[in-house]
Amino acid sequence: MESGATPRFTRILLTGPPGIGKTTICKKIFEKAQGSKHSIDGFYTEEVRSENRTRIGFDVVPLKQPVNRVPLARIESALNGQKPSKLKVGSVNN
Repeated sequence: MESGATPRFTRILLTGPPGIGKTTICKKIFEKAQGSKHSIDGFYTEEVRSENRTRIGFDVVPLKQPVNRVPLARIESALNGQKPSKLKVGSVNN
């Protein structure tokens, strides 16, 4: 790298407890980078909640095409006959 060159990140992983803003910051960075010379792509995971607002799983959501979300994990009672994943979702209280 030349001296004075700007460092380039190739991968960023955000971790932390629920509700601290990981997904929000991911969306904001992508939003700010749109239309710039930077090429950004990736995904985030998003909670899926039932009609009574309890968490039933998570989806993988692509940054560039959020409508193409894919189920990552579901609690067994929310599978509706689908084949279960190796990934499990449980309660914090378990």
